[in-house]
Amino acid sequence: MRLRLGGFQKNTLIDFPGVVASLVFTQGCNFRCPYCHNPGLIKFVPSESSSLAKTFPDSQSIGNSQSVASIKKNIFNSEFTSDIKTVIDFESAVNSPSAITNSQSTERSQRSSLKYQSSVLTPFDMKYQPSPLTSLDISYSLIDESEVFNFLKKREGLIDGVAITGGEPTLQPALEAFCFRLKNMGLKVKVDTNGSRPEVLENLFRRELVDFVAMDIKSDQTGYQYLARDLNCPHIASNSGVAIKGADQPFDFSRIIKSIKLIIEQSPAHEFRTTCVRPFVTPEIMPKIGKMIKGASHYVLQHCSQNISMLNPAFFKKLNQSSRQPPFFTDDELEELKNLVKSYVSRCSIR
Repeated sequence: MRLRLGGFQKNTLIDFPGVVASLVFTQGCNFRCPYCHNPGLIKFVPSESSSLAKTFPDSQSIGNSQSVASIKKNIFNSEFTSDIKTVIDFESAVNSPSAITNSQSTERSQRSSLKYQSSVLTPFDMKYQPSPLTSLDISYSLIDESEVFNFLKKREGLIDGVAITGGEPTLQPALEAFCFRLKNMGLKVKVDTNGSRPEVLENLFRRELVDFVAMDIKSDQTGYQYLARDLNCPHIASNSGVAIKGADQPFDFSRIIKSIKLIIEQSPAHEFRTTCVRPFVTPEIMPKIGKMIKGASHYVLQHCSQNISMLNPAFFKKLNQSSRQPPFFTDDELEELKNLVKSYVSRCSIR
């Protein structure tokens, strides 16, 4: 079983704090945030017309004329698109006894030579856990895992870690095996998540497969009912009104709270972050978020970029027409939000 990858950025200096890293984008997400900047990653089976870049170019001039943000901005340009590669896993995903990649299966007799040994298990002891993604034994991916690992092997000593983002990485059945391979290469691992699958995070912590977790805090409990989507209810509401309809099945907000608690108590390092967009973030909602993440070591308020592709730009057009306030915050307004929440966390910053 392999990770479904929708994109690969070879170098980044900003996505993994303090680490020179590569960045991989997993395919598929269970949330439908209208301001999502990676709409091509939402579907679990990507189409060629809406796919992300196969591989990002090297960001050799990061911090100078070309930024990581500018690379991401060009993600849908035709010069970066490529044909979809289909990877067939002949071992049924549903009946598989272990979540390991094909290349790992050749290493069963070499356990003693592994550089990284989890205190809990070897990669061959990872019991498969059912996931909504694994109803078929065929996985679709824009790029193959081997492309990522081949690059990392060539850059040994130059790349210190890998950040795994999405999409939503914790929906991927092969996430643990992927993290194990990275750790076995001596690399640090960061996982970005929306917090909807705390059981996956718990396994990553227990098996010591992650060094840093960044969790997005979308809104308060009411806001999550608008943004979250149950995988068994792939309904995407039409935007005839300002608010997005919730899924047919209410989102279990307790999963978000459990993930927050796990991250604060067990993650080696962490940050929580909120992309500030009305009506999901307001001065009234911010203290509620503060209480949710009380005791966190770092909380980041992020501007929402307006000039790149979004999942649902019509949502904001409608909002602008019906509201006296624009959906996006000014620098001064973000400072006001920061003042409302900073007492709940050790450090609060604006990005």
